[in-house]
Amino acid sequence: MAAAIAVVYLSLLLLLLHGAAPAVLGYTRGDFPEDFVFGSATSSYQYEGGFDEDGRSPSNWDIFTHQGKMPGRSTADVAADGYHKYKVYLNFLWM
Repeated sequence: MAAAIAVVYLSLLLLLLHGAAPAVLGYTRGDFPEDFVFGSATSSYQYEGGFDEDGRSPSNWDIFTHQGKMPGRSTADVAADGYHKYKVYLNFLWM
């Protein structure tokens, strides 16, 4: 699910960057003040993946979810797997 959300987010971002936003979103860059700065954010836990690689120590969320406290005993051990797919995501930005 997290991977699907990341793909949708990146797709919308690409549409905005490539001028297709007016048809999809109903607004253009001109609808914002000239000094308006667009930004984005993501939670590293939901995006990162690679939870036990390269010497990474467990985060508080790793510990919490591995104790089985999430619905369905889910964890984000893989999540959107940006740890392994970051080159693919960077290529989306430069298309």
